[in-house]
Amino acid sequence: MRVRVLCLGRARNEFIRQGIDEYVKRIRPMCGLEVLEVRRPSRRRTGRGTRNLENELLTLSRGFFTVALDPSGEMLSTPELAEVFEQHSDIAIIIGDPYGLPEELVRKCDLRLSLSRLTFTSELARLVIMEQIYRVLTIMAQHPYHK
Repeated sequence: MRVRVLCLGRARNEFIRQGIDEYVKRIRPMCGLEVLEVRRPSRRRTGRGTRNLENELLTLSRGFFTVALDPSGEMLSTPELAEVFEQHSDIAIIIGDPYGLPEELVRKCDLRLSLSRLTFTSELARLVIMEQIYRVLTIMAQHPYHK
């Protein structure tokens, strides 16, 4: 199984980076994990810059079952998310920055996933999804972490 996490921008908050790093260490022995940070083009060049960003993210997720984190997306329980992982050998999860993701890109994804009805910063959403990936993999491995 391969999991590719595509993040717009960098996580700047130190405690968030430490948490992400901890989950990366836990996840890597369980699956092929890549965490890629993609730079958003300048806000001044919205038209072509947004299209280029969309193309870059779609290229990086080509061949993967693609999940976009989206506040208006479907809310799944962790066991339901584990079922999604069990059905697909390669999963790409795309996380926006404070400006979100281009709507056209979100429409092209296989699943729109909402983490909660609550609002999270994009950095905190990264940490939450990393923990959920780890939890899903432990469910699949029948590891007691999830209990």
